Amino acid sequence: MIEREELDIARRWFATFVDRHVTGLPAPDLEVQGRAAHSLRVARECVRIGTGEGMSPGEVRLLRVLGLLHDVGRFEQYRRYGCCDDLVTEDHALLGVQVLDRENLFTCFSPRAVERVSRAILHHNRTGLPRGEEAMLPYARILRDGDKLDILDRGGGKKGDPGPPWNRLSSEPRLSPGVLSPATAGQLIPLLSLRTRADLDLLRLCWLGELETATGRRLAVARGLLEKLAASLPPTPELAGIVAGLARRLTAAA
Repeated sequence: MIEREELDIARRWFATFVDRHVTGLPAPDLEVQGRAAHSLRVARECVRIGTGEGMSPGEVRLLRVLGLLHDVGRFEQYRRYGCCDDLVTEDHALLGVQVLDRENLFTCFSPRAVERVSRAILHHNRTGLPRGEEAMLPYARILRDGDKLDILDRGGGKKGDPGPPWNRLSSEPRLSPGVLSPATAGQLIPLLSLRTRADLDLLRLCWLGELETATGRRLAVARGLLEKLAASLPPTPELAGIVAGLARRLTAAA
């Protein structure tokens, strides 16, 4: 699917791409550095999940490329708008595919690999995956799980400034009715319903119920992510029910 030489090309391109976005900045930029570090970690998460799911070596290399490249749109987004907020700028996944096409990186891969890479990146931040694209779906599911696991492992439930755009949220330690209702019903929490940072923590907690691979769920259980995330939230009867439901889903499907 992806040869070693193609993986090396993607690695070199990504390093150069990040350097270009750092060059000229008056001081080290935490946003750029953080996005680059996140991409490297997601690449490693995708390798772990792909290996656990029984992917071939070529497929695992493709997954590493996906993790590395999935957020290149964030760099362009930050350069253009000074923030990484899709709600007020543009879809970073679509922007990333446009960047990769403009940079001619797709010419380095086979047509089959390009289709899987471009479509998986395009859909990595969607609320759901499309029907009729079965060839892309296994890779997209692994990428989405790797992305979520890194965010939850590194930032979910931690105190302090969550960074833009989430630092606009109230720091009041309460959960809003607009997030409790869908979470209790096992539905997606709309981003526009977030009012407090506790709401954001609940949104991320519920991501555990959206993990799409058995290996991703096993990793979440092994890392104790449910317990860590739940501990950061104000204890309520509704939250206890949400946590119990997520625990059943994780352990039954792991």
